[in-house]
Amino acid sequence: MALRDRIAALRDRFTLVEWGITAFAAAILAKAAWVQLVDGDEWRAIASRQQVRLEELPAPRGRIMDAALEPLVESQQLVSFSIAPREVGCPKREPGERPRCPQRDSLAARLRRLGVARADIRKALDTTRRWVNVRGRYPVADAGALVGSRGVYADFSMARVTLASRGVHAVVGAVAGGRGSSGLELALDSMLQGTSGLREMYRTGRGDKLGSPDAPSIAPVPGHSVVLSINYALQDIAERALADAIAENGAEGGDVVVLDPRTGAVLALASRGAAGVAPKLTAVTDVYEPGSTLKPFIVARLRAQGRARYDEMLNTYNGRWNYGGRPLEDAHKAARMSVEEILQQSSNIGIVQLRDRLGDRGHYELLRDLGFGAYTGVGYPSESPGLLRAPDKWSRQTGASLAMGYEILTTPLQVALAYGAIANGGQLLEPTLVKEIRRADGTPVWTHTPRVVRRVFPESVARELRDVLVGTVESGTAKDAGVSRFTIAGKTGTARRARNGAYVPNEYVSSFAGIFPADDPQLVVLVKIDRPTRQIFGGKVAAPVLKAIVEGALASPGTGFDRSRIARSRREPTTADSAPVAVRRVESAVA
Repeated sequence: MALRDRIAALRDRFTLVEWGITAFAAAILAKAAWVQLVDGDEWRAIASRQQVRLEELPAPRGRIMDAALEPLVESQQLVSFSIAPREVGCPKREPGERPRCPQRDSLAARLRRLGVARADIRKALDTTRRWVNVRGRYPVADAGALVGSRGVYADFSMARVTLASRGVHAVVGAVAGGRGSSGLELALDSMLQGTSGLREMYRTGRGDKLGSPDAPSIAPVPGHSVVLSINYALQDIAERALADAIAENGAEGGDVVVLDPRTGAVLALASRGAAGVAPKLTAVTDVYEPGSTLKPFIVARLRAQGRARYDEMLNTYNGRWNYGGRPLEDAHKAARMSVEEILQQSSNIGIVQLRDRLGDRGHYELLRDLGFGAYTGVGYPSESPGLLRAPDKWSRQTGASLAMGYEILTTPLQVALAYGAIANGGQLLEPTLVKEIRRADGTPVWTHTPRVVRRVFPESVARELRDVLVGTVESGTAKDAGVSRFTIAGKTGTARRARNGAYVPNEYVSSFAGIFPADDPQLVVLVKIDRPTRQIFGGKVAAPVLKAIVEGALASPGTGFDRSRIARSRREPTTADSAPVAVRRVESAVA
C-alpha cells in the first residue's frame, strides 16, 4: 500500500512536470507566434538596423578634356583602410610549437606592396591595439587584394586627379569635399557632379561587412564630361614662353591670353608669378592699366566716322608738348607724324590730339563698346569687370590719360577680346572656355556657338587697321615680334605701375597685343609682363613672347591650326619688301 501510494505520488509529480513542460513549450510557441505574427515587422526592422547598412556609392565626377579630347582632369576611385589587429586571427599553436601567423604575414606583405609606411604596418600587426587607421588613400586597382581581408575595413571615395600642368590646374580649379571650390570646377559643379548610388551591406556577428549579389542596389550615375576650348599643346607653349620671358627680364610675373578671334574660344590662359605658376588665373581676375595698347581703337573709331586719314600729318612738337598744363612726352621724337606713324611709333602727343576729336562722351562710348568696365561673359568665378568711370566723374586730364591707356583698369582677357574685334572684321565676341558638355556616354548636351556682343567697327576699318599694325611689327615699336615670312599685326604697351594710388618710379607693366596672321587671322595673343627689371618696353619684353608662341605653335602638330590657310598667308621675300608692307597697303587703300 505504501509502495502504491509512493508510485502514485511519483506519477502525479511526473504528470505535473509534464504539464509544466507542456505549458512552457506552449508559452514558447505562443511567444514565438506573437513575435513572428504580431511583432514580426518590428523585430525584422531591429535586425535590419543591426545587420544591414546602406553604403553610399560615390558617383564619378565628370572628366574635363581639352579641345582635342585629351583628358586634363578625371576622377579616380580610391580606398582608405582601417585595421582591427585582434580580428586578423592566428591559428592556435600546440605547446612548444614555434609561433607563426600566416594571416598577419600576408597582411604585412600586402601593406608593403601598397607602399604603406613601416610605422603603420607595425601598428596594424600590434594586437595590443584595437583599431589602426592606415594613412593615405590608394587606387582600388592596386589595393584590391586587401579589400575583404579579415580585420581590414575599407572606405571608398572619389578623388580628383589633374593630369595636366599646374597652369591648366589654375584654369580648371579645385574640388573640396566632393564639390567644386574654384575655377571651372566651381562654375560647372552642377554639370560635373554625378548622382551617388546605394548598396546594402550585411554585418556578421564578428562585425565583418559582406555584400550580396541579391541585395538591392542603385548604381551611381557619372557626371557630365566637359570639353574645354583650351588647346593643351598651345597652353604648354604659352606657359613655357611666359616663364622664359619672366626669367629673362627679372619680372614679377605675367599673363598670356590666346584666343580664336573667329569664335571667341579661349585657346590658352597662362598666369605666372616670379615663384612659379600663379595660384589663380590673374589673366581673368586681376586688372591693370593697359597703356598704349588702347591707342589703335581711337584711330579706328575716327576712321569709321570719316574724321581721320592714315596719311594725315599732325604736329608732334619734337616729342614735347604741354597739354592743358600737363607735359606730354614721346619716346620717339619727331616734329610731325602721320596718323599711321602715330600708331607705329606710339606717340602720346599725336594720340591725345586725335582723341580730342571724339570728345569725352564719344571716347567713353568707344571704350564701353569694346567691353571695358563690364564682365566678358566667360563665366569664370572671380572674374573682374575692370573699371571704366562715367564721363561725369572724369577730371580735365582723364581724357588724355585714357588715350594713353591710364585711368582705366582692364583684364588681359578684355584687351585680347578688343583686339579680336580688329582681327575678325569689327565684331566683339563673347568669349568661352567651354566648347562642349557631354553625357557620360559621350552624347553632346550643349555645344558652344559664337555669340556676337556688338559690332564695334566696320569690316573695312578693321581690315585697314590690321594693315597699319603690321607696320608696328615690321618697322615700329614691336620689331621683335616678327615671324619670318608671315605678317603679324600688333601694338605694344609700356605703362607705369601704380601702388596705393600713386605711380611707383621705375616700375612698369610691359605688354603686347598681336594678331596672327595679319591678313587671315587665326590667333589673337595678349602678353603682359609685370615689373620687368632688365628692360621695360613692351616691344622688347612682351613682343618676343608672341613670336615664341607663334613659332612653337607652327612647329607643333597638335595646336589645331588650319595649316592650309596659314600656307596661303605665307609670303615670299622680294626686293619690293624694302618698304613697310603696311605703308604700301594703306597707300593703295587711300588712293
